[in-house]
Amino acid sequence: MQLDCRGLPITTSSADAAKSIDQAVKAYMDYGTTAGGHIKTALEKDPACVLALCIRGYFFLMLENKALLPRVKQTLDDIAPHLGAATRREQLHVKALGAWAAGDIMRACFHWEEALTDSPLDLLALKLHHTMTFYTGRSQVMRSVVASVLGEWSDAVPDYGCVQGMYAYALEECGAYDEAERWGREAVGATPTISGPFIRWRMFWKCRAARPRASSGWTTRRSNGPGRIHSRRMSGGTPGCLRWRRARATARSTSTTRRSAR
Repeated sequence: MQLDCRGLPITTSSADAAKSIDQAVKAYMDYGTTAGGHIKTALEKDPACVLALCIRGYFFLMLENKALLPRVKQTLDDIAPHLGAATRREQLHVKALGAWAAGDIMRACFHWEEALTDSPLDLLALKLHHTMTFYTGRSQVMRSVVASVLGEWSDAVPDYGCVQGMYAYALEECGAYDEAERWGREAVGATPTISGPFIRWRMFWKCRAARPRASSGWTTRRSNGPGRIHSRRMSGGTPGCLRWRRARATARSTSTTRRSAR
């Protein structure tokens, strides 16, 4: 058994595998391009590591390609012989993976909430839950779940700034603009080295610009039904989620160009 950088147990005898999992989660939070490589390294060190296998399955699903569903199913099959020895947190992640693969996002969120009840420092569960509650239009749930774990986090816990940023984002989605801006500023201050343009833009600009946006032609359509994703439309008619994706792509391209120029 090894511990991650926040003290949560990982069922593996390999310190290198645990370190690679930490690096993968960090890269995922940072919207980096190395997360998959770190999981590959973790599985080279310990092919039976349940959490590493589960994260690999998560990454397959994030690609939103139905052709990869057989690989997710194979990942679940690879996990099965080792699941009994895994921690409860790891077992809940596997349940969430299975629910997500089956298209049951609400069930997946329920299992991430269970994991956070037991392990409020589980940054991976928090981020996945945060993302899926956003995509399913449940802003109040997104806010309340982040708020429920905040008391366990502090500046002494690695990546606290990411949690502050998630809370700022959730507050803005719920219309608490002043509080969102305060948390967003603190998040940016706490993560000065996080890979640059996109995540800092997301945490700060979205909160800072919330009031003008809210009064300049935005409308919101939400549905809380399973599998229904809410859409935001700006005055130009482009869904907000598409603008979000375009902003992410632009930021990645800019970051890659800057690295190449160094």
